[in-house]
Amino acid sequence: MKQSIKDTIDQVQRIMDLRALSQNTIAGYKSIIGQFLKSYHLEPAEYTEGHVLTFFHKFFVEKKFSKSYFKQAHGALGYLFKYVFQREGLLNNIPWPKKSKALPLVMSREEVQRLLNNTQNLFERTFFMTMYSSGVRISEACSLRIKDIESDRMLLRVNEGKGTKDRYTILSTVLLQELRRYYREERPKQEGVNWLFPGKRDHRKPVNVYTVRRAFHEARKKSGITKPIKPHTLRHSFATHLLESGVDIHHIQKMLGHASIKTTCIYLHVRMYNQKRIISPLDIPFV
Repeated sequence: MKQSIKDTIDQVQRIMDLRALSQNTIAGYKSIIGQFLKSYHLEPAEYTEGHVLTFFHKFFVEKKFSKSYFKQAHGALGYLFKYVFQREGLLNNIPWPKKSKALPLVMSREEVQRLLNNTQNLFERTFFMTMYSSGVRISEACSLRIKDIESDRMLLRVNEGKGTKDRYTILSTVLLQELRRYYREERPKQEGVNWLFPGKRDHRKPVNVYTVRRAFHEARKKSGITKPIKPHTLRHSFATHLLESGVDIHHIQKMLGHASIKTTCIYLHVRMYNQKRIISPLDIPFV
């Protein structure tokens, strides 16, 4: 009897659970696998490289999905074919998109302040201050617990960040003051909750990533920022502003949780150089 799409997806989820993938990754992978399976309705042995190639072509050439989505889809189908269908080789010849050389978008310090000033409430303001001041990803900020604030050492602990790795990053003195204010005003309503930023409907769970993204875009519109910024832009801005202030790039690498220094080096290309040290050739007097 042919296994249903739901049973196949459930089987993949059990494997992803064992591999300790994040819930956001699992949700994204399940969505992609579901789309793939509904496109063909074939037995595992009937799939060919042509089916996989057609799927990728449909989404990334015809519908013009992003390269990051391509990477996610490749990972999702990798789990399906390797662990469930036992057909791992079908993805070997799928060509990867050419790597983009686009530089990360960075906000100015003035834009960060405008964004924070246009949040709707203390919860949102404290959340985005945490992202900007520590460089954590949005999913990492959502998963922070109260005990991760180590004020005696002025450190913020990130548990099972990207790649299920733990790390420490800095705890801003300004953020610590804001967190204490946030705790005084918000926590009495949420007794017994361990999450630093609990969900609004269910305080036993952390705030939803999509809820925070909506709040960010509302604050962006209210602040009049026209750049196509996203919550992740706060992380880019954290790294760039630290480089501009003279912090060693290896320290920034550790705080961001980058496995390779090459990933961090992209911020060397977007930092604003000190105008006192670099003079435009037009400003040099002609002889």
